[in-house]
Amino acid sequence: MTDRPDPDRNSPFAAIRGTIVTDKMRLSFFTALIVTIVVTALPGRSNAGEIRWSPDGKWLIFGQDSSPDTQARVRPGWLFRPESFESRTGPSEKPGTGLKRIWVVRADGKFRIELDRSDVFLSDPCWAIDGRAIVYTHVERLSNGTYLWTLKEVYELSQAGAKARTIRRLELPKDWKEPSPGDKSSVVLRQIHTGGAGLIIYGDPKTFEPVLYDSISQEVRARFPHGYNARIGLGGQVVAWLRNKDLWPPPASELVITNIASGNSKVLENFLADAIPVFSSDGNYVYAGRHQKPPEGLSAPRGSDWPDIARIDLKTFKPERYQRPIATPIVPDEKLAGFSVALDVDEEMLLCAAAIRDRPAEISWFQPKTAATYKRFPPLDVVTNATNLALSADEKLGLRLGTPESLLESTNLPAAICDPRTEMLFPLVPDDASVDRWIDFLVRTVMRNRQAGAADPALAPAIAAATRVSVLPLIEETTGDNPPANRLKRIGNVGLASLGFDPKKPDMARLDKLSPAHLEAACLFFALTRRYDAARDCLVRIPPDGLEPDRRARLYAVSAQLNVAAGKVHEGMLILEALGSGESRNLGQICFDGQGRWVLEPPVPDDWQTYLGRLSISARSAAKTFEESSPAEIPGLPGRTDIDRKQDRGAGVLTP
Repeated sequence: MTDRPDPDRNSPFAAIRGTIVTDKMRLSFFTALIVTIVVTALPGRSNAGEIRWSPDGKWLIFGQDSSPDTQARVRPGWLFRPESFESRTGPSEKPGTGLKRIWVVRADGKFRIELDRSDVFLSDPCWAIDGRAIVYTHVERLSNGTYLWTLKEVYELSQAGAKARTIRRLELPKDWKEPSPGDKSSVVLRQIHTGGAGLIIYGDPKTFEPVLYDSISQEVRARFPHGYNARIGLGGQVVAWLRNKDLWPPPASELVITNIASGNSKVLENFLADAIPVFSSDGNYVYAGRHQKPPEGLSAPRGSDWPDIARIDLKTFKPERYQRPIATPIVPDEKLAGFSVALDVDEEMLLCAAAIRDRPAEISWFQPKTAATYKRFPPLDVVTNATNLALSADEKLGLRLGTPESLLESTNLPAAICDPRTEMLFPLVPDDASVDRWIDFLVRTVMRNRQAGAADPALAPAIAAATRVSVLPLIEETTGDNPPANRLKRIGNVGLASLGFDPKKPDMARLDKLSPAHLEAACLFFALTRRYDAARDCLVRIPPDGLEPDRRARLYAVSAQLNVAAGKVHEGMLILEALGSGESRNLGQICFDGQGRWVLEPPVPDDWQTYLGRLSISARSAAKTFEESSPAEIPGLPGRTDIDRKQDRGAGVLTP
């Protein structure tokens, strides 16, 4: 490490004339940043796929990969191919496949600009500390077969495109490859962080170690061997980073706090492998997750772990236990698959998400100054974990959603904004590839919820044994006012938002703008929210001629199911009669025996027509959304808004 003083220099961004954004009508918020310097913007985890807010909280930047696997699954007719979503638990993670993009999106999601794209590599983007520029790294393949790595700074952005300057570039050999996702080298290469005095931390594409670079003097100030997840503290004098020399992922890592001017370091042990260091707004403390043994008086198996968030005083380097974000210890048979922390600029909110296999997912909200638990809430449902937490200046939460079975640090995961007070999710969908990513993820989430529990436990065996002709849940799975049905309704509301609908009052005219594949998604999400007539309207718009004969029959069977759910049992029967052409036919719950008789499979005590009649009544009963039945009501905060239950009346009966 170079032992040299850090001279008092002005930020390189102070010399930039104008603002990063030139569209004054739509992006005028940057004008205030010319005179207002925000000293710190505290991010969440950045192993990969980090979401970062502008200092004023009105804009955010993030990377998103398009997956060929997702594009192959979400094509016309996918609604009637449930088997294509059952083979995997998470998105594909193949380096070098798919198009990588960086997006700048307004917080309301209604305006976005594509910052850059690459089919080779893009790092996570990062705001300059004063918000006037965006920094990231880019790799492109040259005509001679070699690669060019570039550290870029975008200093002006408009709808016409971005203006950037090159801070540094490196030539890479022909055999250079992007590391596999989840590897330590990939973690290092994707990270980037900015500090004062023109300092930037990035991952060296040759040595795959963090580098502290001075963009003013254009020299490397320090390297961090065996390190990753490095963060620059207030003023650029201190860097906190994790270090591990052995296997990956490690059972534990060292937290190293380095003074750049003196070169002295303090090493603290037993920290979580993905415990991203988070500096307090005054620069006097660092927050990070660490392993801890359960108290001796607590009955826990040997080898149990009860992680806490440590607050470390940078004057004494003594870590003090801050809070345990996990309600009970992690026993040896369980696995901590992810850990993400976000602290707001005013240090009024500390949010933490721990992903533990076979445990209900939740986000814990603490008050940093009192270490009190404010509340705990699921990010989407009990089987979906949150990662890459990032709080804005106005306390909106950026996050990605995944499962412990999939890689939890990934630009392949869908991104969203969550209001911690109302717990409502707003998907970030800047392009059709992002919409497909959300559809793919939500379909898998519906299937995982089927395994988590049935609405009526007595019907669970029959539901599990039923043949699935579509991704749509069976009528029994969405009936009644119970947690499983309410979770499915919440998933449906998020899905409608990903397609551009207002979940409270969807505009049905928007259906005319949707592609056939997205019409199928709208059908699913309307059915999950019990807007069965709207779901039928989606089916009517799907061209049957574009489907294979078997898929076409399944479309009509789904139409019959939706008619029954909407209370139109007679119309549903007409469709079934038209489908019964004398051949044996299995349409999921209902089978035609080839002798003019429809039966339920598996059998139920009632006659099938009577049973469908009862289902139609039950399906139309009101159900609470997740927001309406949240376990925590916070005094003094805005209340949750009820979902408008008015059902849009669609077209008539769809018949073969």
